[in-house]
Amino acid sequence: MRLLVSGGRTYDDVETLEKVLERIDFAHCIDVLIEGGQKRWDKEQKRFIGLDHLAGSWARRRGVPNWSIPADWDRYGKAAGYRRNHQMLHECSPDVLLPFPGGPGTADMTTQCWGVIPIWNWRDFI
Repeated sequence: MRLLVSGGRTYDDVETLEKVLERIDFAHCIDVLIEGGQKRWDKEQKRFIGLDHLAGSWARRRGVPNWSIPADWDRYGKAAGYRRNHQMLHECSPDVLLPFPGGPGTADMTTQCWGVIPIWNWRDFI
């Protein structure tokens, strides 16, 4: 299964994220994890946070292929995130979207996927 994840740049609940991904992988076998390549440096913890970064790290540690599709902010400006979301949906051919807490980008990804692919609630896997 190609799993597309989406969530905020400040998302930092590693324990919940990894529990959810482990359960989905066990039940559905994640063949590819697709994420948007966003991360933020947390000065206090001295490490990167953000749903995309944390999910990608999980995939790499587990040997799951990870497709990181960063937005081209220099080329597209404010529209870059929305264009990247469109690219992830239409060029990466995900089977399912798994949105976590986030902001406008996560909301846009969910809206774009609505009626196109199934959208799973991460809380169903806790």
